[in-house]
Amino acid sequence: MPEGGPAFDPEGILAILEEEGVAYVVIGGIAAGFYGSRRNTDDLDVVPQPGIQNARRLERALARLEADFRGIGSKEMGIDLDAATLANGANFTLTTNRGDLDVMPLTEGGLSWDQISRSAQRFDLGGGFEIPAVSKDQLIAMKRAAGRRQDIEDIVQITVGQQMAEQMRARVEIVLDLQAGTSREEALEACDIATASYEQEIDFRVAGERPRRLELSAELPRFARAHAETWAAVVASKLTASGLFEGTPRVMIDAS
Repeated sequence: MPEGGPAFDPEGILAILEEEGVAYVVIGGIAAGFYGSRRNTDDLDVVPQPGIQNARRLERALARLEADFRGIGSKEMGIDLDAATLANGANFTLTTNRGDLDVMPLTEGGLSWDQISRSAQRFDLGGGFEIPAVSKDQLIAMKRAAGRRQDIEDIVQITVGQQMAEQMRARVEIVLDLQAGTSREEALEACDIATASYEQEIDFRVAGERPRRLELSAELPRFARAHAETWAAVVASKLTASGLFEGTPRVMIDAS
């Protein structure tokens, strides 16, 4: 939310979606809170039902919310938040008169609307106001696919609880061989991108000769072994996908 903007009011946003008859399912940090995560979040993520009819209902709701693109207005982008645009199936990060709203028809992990809506759970926000949220298992799958710091922390709190998470710690080491022709700078940049939200806990370097190797070590507070394994798998897959390394990543994990 922009500094000095409206206070974040997710219930207010959801109330307008409900009043306009929008078919949607809540995902992201708000949904994680329903399953035990205590991480603060400052935006509401929803998956809308595809199709022009629901897009028209969503258009009316966004008009009432005075929605616009976050960071740059619709006039500057040359895109209107009308039903035709909303029905195209793209993701939109928006600001509204009740805080930030992310409209996310494309989810991490590639789950479809039918899969998400069929398994959605309903939660009572008080006074009989019920809203649909993604199932616990599907939320964990989405967050595992995203692999950001906040996602892994949500998984930890959802699966083991915050109190136990505070007592956990894991150390992860990942080693990959550089392909011939990969420069030190390219390897370090790829590692920086793959671990972007963990700057304070990670050391990495290029070492050795023929083959040169990338050595990454990470100290991860509040991580159990299973969560460290998830994080390591996400980072290793991103590094492998860069095309700068060869062979299978060597991963070592020590958890307490």
